[in-house]
Amino acid sequence: MTIGQRLATARQHSELTQNDVAAVLHVTRQTISSWETERTYPDITSLVALAELYHLSLDNLIREDKDMIKAWQDKEAALRDAGIMFRVSLLLDVGFILFLVAEQLAVPGFSTSHGLSLLLVLMTVTNVLSLPRVGRYYRALRGTTKKRNLWAPTLLVLGLVGLIGVLKWTACPYSPVIIAAGYAGAMVLLFWPYFKRR
Repeated sequence: MTIGQRLATARQHSELTQNDVAAVLHVTRQTISSWETERTYPDITSLVALAELYHLSLDNLIREDKDMIKAWQDKEAALRDAGIMFRVSLLLDVGFILFLVAEQLAVPGFSTSHGLSLLLVLMTVTNVLSLPRVGRYYRALRGTTKKRNLWAPTLLVLGLVGLIGVLKWTACPYSPVIIAAGYAGAMVLLFWPYFKRR
């Protein structure tokens, strides 16, 4: 028996309608129908609430439903990939902006042709325009609508731009190495949540 069949049977044994269950879980009747017909699967919070409502153990509710487990695993993989895509996009923007600022300030080791500079500007603008969409996708997969606080990345970028200004002012011959180290530090800070989970 699949989870959809188990949910429908348990609801009928509890003498509840889809509207009754929807009201208890604060979802729509269509959501309950979708779970019972297996067009979609409930999240873990909803499963716990359903198990309590139907007086079933969570184990009995989800046992042997390989399709649902695969759907959860796929969603987790997509969530992880979306998070990485968002951070990589953000890092590319930071790198492009730092390079362009260093070039404009004529920091030693950062000179390019005008064509390459224009290409970097276009790549940065394209990437900046894609960031909100990637962020929405990531939040949708997580099931949240709350936007991320961007103070930390903004301060990080401003700090690195300030570092470039100091390096230009002091005419430090090791400017590229110092900026690369700052960029690597930014990368570690942005990917730190993934390092902590492993």
